Formats: sequence, structure tokens, C-alpha cells
Amino acid sequence: MSTTHLVVLIIELLCLKVYSCQKILLFVILSFSILACTQGNDVDDPNVPQPTPTPTPSDLIDVTTSPSAAIQAVGGEATIEFIASADWSASTSSDWISISPTSGTAGSRMITIKVAENTTNEERNGSVIIKSGSELQSVKITQEKREKEIEGHKYVDLGLSVKWATCNVGANSPEEYGGYYAWGETSIKSNYTWENCFDCFDDKGESWNVYKIGGKTKLEPNSDHDTARENWGGTWRMPTIKELEELNSKCTWKWTTKGDHNGYVITGPNGNSIFLPAAGLRDDASSNRVGKYGFYWSSTLSSSYSNDAQSLYFNGIGHATYYSNRFYGHSVRPVTE
Repeated sequence: MSTTHLVVLIIELLCLKVYSCQKILLFVILSFSILACTQGNDVDDPNVPQPTPTPTPSDLIDVTTSPSAAIQAVGGEATIEFIASADWSASTSSDWISISPTSGTAGSRMITIKVAENTTNEERNGSVIIKSGSELQSVKITQEKREKEIEGHKYVDLGLSVKWATCNVGANSPEEYGGYYAWGETSIKSNYTWENCFDCFDDKGESWNVYKIGGKTKLEPNSDHDTARENWGGTWRMPTIKELEELNSKCTWKWTTKGDHNGYVITGPNGNSIFLPAAGLRDDASSNRVGKYGFYWSSTLSSSYSNDAQSLYFNGIGHATYYSNRFYGHSVRPVTE
């Protein structure tokens, strides 16, 4: 009941003389008491903001570093800094994560986590749980997967018939050019000519001693002339022309720059990728078309010309399988089953 309504009601009662003065005075006192109680109680009023309860000090944990950590496949350490307002403890359910220390008192604190080497081919995820009072804080730990290797050389499964190495023979990273090899040769040299190339002439000075049309037409991995097998060992070998054609036709090619070197990111049907740099070629003592073209040998001789072997060729405009003079110095990208 509002004040205005109350006054009007009192006046009406006075005018009608229904009650005595004593009763009216009592009614007025009670009415104002009720009004005062109603106006002073805002708890149930939805239009009045209600205070937000604050947690007790023992429930507070403030992680001052990132609430996640990424660790390389070889393993390593990371630190987690936090502020706890009460005694705390830290734990993990992952057997590849260790924590030190695992408990302590209130204040600004730091713990060290050690992550063991990931010997699997899958990324793995774990967490460290910090507890203080009734509050829990989770810190996510992610570790990279181990890249697959053979004889210390990494490879990628593109979803094709063979696995492809991540870098060229003679290179230490995907974007490095690596060495230049004449077809059937296993070492680099200062000069690339018909006169000094493998099998270009026999002891009578005639061309194509062993590998020629009507003779051997493919470098076998155990022939002592497979560039990949002789340099890397294991099950590595040079790709056949069919395997290069598969790479050329069944993958998505994107011309790009990696580590200041132009080349193609080649993405297989399963979404995995490799990078082939445009290393150019060696002719005589010169390097040609470096950064603009790529030439990669297959282990297969040309079916039309004994002086040529088949290869993969590309530039910034396109890519194709082709054939090339055997004495040229080309790149070699190994494969494995």
C-alpha cells in the first residue's frame, strides 16, 4: 500500500467517523510499520542487483603462466607458476609426466614437469591438476608425435604406394637443395659431362654399356648405382617412374617458398605433405635454373632414348614427368615401402 493510498483511507475513515480516534491512531501506526518493512526489504525484488558470493581464500588458485604446455617428441621440461591461497597439491594421471614438487603451502609457487620421450607415432595429451582447498585448476600438456624414420632419415606417408622422404639426398632439411647426381651415380662432382658420366660409354668408346634399350632399363636398389640406397642405406631407394607419376597426378601441388627456397608443397590423398625445393640442375660446372625449376631422377631409363633417363620436372607454372640427359646433375628424393 502506497503512502498516498494510506492518507486517503485515513481521511475517509475520519469523515465517516467509523472508528474512534484511538482506533484510528493505532491503525496509522500499524500501517506505517508495515509500509516501512515492505520498503526496506529488497531481497526479493528482481530489479535490485544481488551481491555475488566470493569464494573463501582457500578456494583460490591463480595460474600466472599459460594454462597449457607443448613439449617436443624428444621430451623435456616445463614450469608452471601459480598463486594458491591455501595448502596445495599437484598430480597427473599420465605415466609419461612427472611433477616436482607435488605439494606445498599457500603463496606464489612454481612446479616443474618432466615429460618422457614420445616413442609413438601419435601426438599425446595429458594434464596436471593443481588442487587448493575445494578448487581445482587443470593445466593441459601436449607432446608432439615422433616423426617416422629409417636410418635417421624421416619419411611421410602421403597415402600413396610408397612413403616419401622429407628431404633430398645430401640435404639436412626439406628446403635444402642437397646434392646433384648424374643418373646412376652415387656422389657429387665438380663437372657434369658426357665424358665422365656413369655408363655413358663402354671400354671401346661406344655409348650405353649396360643400361640401354635392349639391355637393363632400371637401377635396382642393390645394383650399387641407386643414389638413395648407397647414400642412406636401409630400405631407401630411388623412386621408379611410376611412383613419380603417382606423386605427380594423385597429389595437390602448391608453389610456395620455404626457408627462402622456392618449391612445391605436395599434399597426398590423406592430407599429409612433403616439400620439394626447386634446386635446378648441374650442367658442366654450372648450376642452372636454381630457384625456378626442379629436376628429380627416377630409377627408370627412358623407353625411347638410351641416353636419357626419366625424371620429374617442375617450375612455378606446372609439373610433369619427363626425360633428361643422363649426365645432368639432378636431385634425388628417396622413397621406401
